[in-house]
Amino acid sequence: MQQFPTQIEFQEDFDFKNLQMLGQGTFGKVYKGKALKSLPAGYYALKIIETSNEQAYELAIQELNLYQVITYHQNVIKVHKVYSWMEQMPAKKYVLVFAMELAQNSLKADIDERRKAQLEFGDLMLIDIMNQCLKAFYYLAKNKHLFHRDIKPENILVTCRQPYTVKLADFGAGKENFNGQAMLNTLVGTPLFLSPKLYIAYTTNQPGKVKHDLEKSDIFSLGITFLQMILLLSDKDLSKLNDPIIYEENTGNAIDSSEDPMKKKDCQGWKKLQNQVSRIQNPQIKACIQGMTEFSERNRFTWLQALKALNPDYEDDEKDQSVHPAHINEQTKAIKFYSNQNTTLRYLGTLNDLCNHKKIISAGSQILAYSNEGVRLISLNGVSECIFTQNVSFLSYLQTLNICVGITQSGEIFGVNLKSKTFQCEKIQNFQSDKITVMKYMRKDLCILGAETGEIMILAFDTQPPSIIKKYKDVDRSVVDLIYDDETKQIISSHENLIIYGKYLVYEQSAKFQFDAQIHNLQLISSEHFAGISKNLPQIPIFHIKDGVITIVQKCQINGNNIPLALTLSDNYLVWVCEKYIGSIQISAQLNQLVENKGNELMVNASKPAKLMCFLQVDKMIIASDGLQLHKYQIGKKSQDKTVCQNCEIF
Repeated sequence: MQQFPTQIEFQEDFDFKNLQMLGQGTFGKVYKGKALKSLPAGYYALKIIETSNEQAYELAIQELNLYQVITYHQNVIKVHKVYSWMEQMPAKKYVLVFAMELAQNSLKADIDERRKAQLEFGDLMLIDIMNQCLKAFYYLAKNKHLFHRDIKPENILVTCRQPYTVKLADFGAGKENFNGQAMLNTLVGTPLFLSPKLYIAYTTNQPGKVKHDLEKSDIFSLGITFLQMILLLSDKDLSKLNDPIIYEENTGNAIDSSEDPMKKKDCQGWKKLQNQVSRIQNPQIKACIQGMTEFSERNRFTWLQALKALNPDYEDDEKDQSVHPAHINEQTKAIKFYSNQNTTLRYLGTLNDLCNHKKIISAGSQILAYSNEGVRLISLNGVSECIFTQNVSFLSYLQTLNICVGITQSGEIFGVNLKSKTFQCEKIQNFQSDKITVMKYMRKDLCILGAETGEIMILAFDTQPPSIIKKYKDVDRSVVDLIYDDETKQIISSHENLIIYGKYLVYEQSAKFQFDAQIHNLQLISSEHFAGISKNLPQIPIFHIKDGVITIVQKCQINGNNIPLALTLSDNYLVWVCEKYIGSIQISAQLNQLVENKGNELMVNASKPAKLMCFLQVDKMIIASDGLQLHKYQIGKKSQDKTVCQNCEIF
């Protein structure tokens, strides 16, 4: 047997007497536990498997081995530590404990909550979730020859609300396939989500006599999972959607119709499935689901085909990530210094912080970054210090108090003094932290929060404990992003249903605007102007808000129809990054007379796209992150220096 840390170390590492039951997986129960010793402080999901059967214990070890095979993927739940021991009294049993990354919820729970609230996900959010899942499963199949075999919403976990992040979990039924044999003669899975071939084996009680394609079976299961998410279907609605059986009129014998197009037309399961799929409005999503839920295993999509149906321009980039991306040495050709007739953009090098970044924000002349490992404070000379070790969902910086504040994944409000590095965590009564989608700095000791329900809240940190002092709800769809204008005392929010809303706090007036895409990364340009970006538009729209009316000043088109991934404001420049470039748009003093000028957009080659940006006002420096490394830029009026470096890595 493999050797792991024992029961004694487990009891030292965790507050095991106060474990909170979360649920039950394929081969074990899952608890929420607080780390006390060897692991970073915070809460973890503890999957505890107990069995008297040594063979069952080895099956659990198999699940661990599968996680080890995966090594690293941003959309697979991380296993931090494993414990194992054997107990003799009162009866012999084997115990195995997985200390895993703690999620906020399962996709199943989110679907059920949204069904009750009649709150659909929205097409952009659906496509994003589907892409996360498809890319992860494609990566596992292509690079690790790994198949899950029990895909369902319960085994897809939500680890973050904004951005909405899902991760695959529970590989208890998973199968490695290193011999290139895609077919397997066993039945594993949950009946509602089984492929038609496996469903027949299940209903006829012949689990060892079905030959099926492992990849195609997983694809069908995920297709039904997506269908339940898209249409907010109940488990009852899914009943027999995967049933390919028809019965002969004369003999009453059961026939599998899945591979016969003519017979399939008479199949009630097929008809029921097609009725549900026909309700999907988005053509790309619909095409993807149709291909994934095809009854014919031969004609069903592969992972790559599903990705291309959802993303027509998709290029296969799911390469093996066994080596941590930060250690990949890429020789790229990029420009370090670039000038046009008005503007100079400089690349100033990379900061030494090889950690995952979920978000970066400016904190004076330093950067705050957070990930599942906690919060780090990074100086411009590359010194990185971990100042808070719990899993964090949201983070903001209160400049006047020099503290960073946020919400942990367990729902606590925390604050860290950046000078003394002391911190405090508090629980707020009746505060539904799992509904929060965005958190931004407001003014002095206040932050603004947005929720799934469309509610906007003001959170005050001058009370003990911190408290919600005001709530607004004018739009009933999830808040995507927020900004606050202290000069006009108004909150501007963007929502899932493409609504942009302005709420004046001093007097009863509001502004509402229906845009043609979902806007995020809002940037306040002036007291009357703001900008943002969209996941599917190769442009940066600039808006004007005044006297209860929102209008578009201009849509600044990005060269080459590239879609901006992040946006920040650097004095009078809007700086953006896309897949291949970093560039800028110079903002004129009279925004209502802004004339698009392509000469004010600077293009810089990039080897990896940055998805996060912030601006350090003190040092006039732009910080861009590709999720792993931080890169420094400065932008301003053209200087006389025309030095150009042709061999400098950018992202």
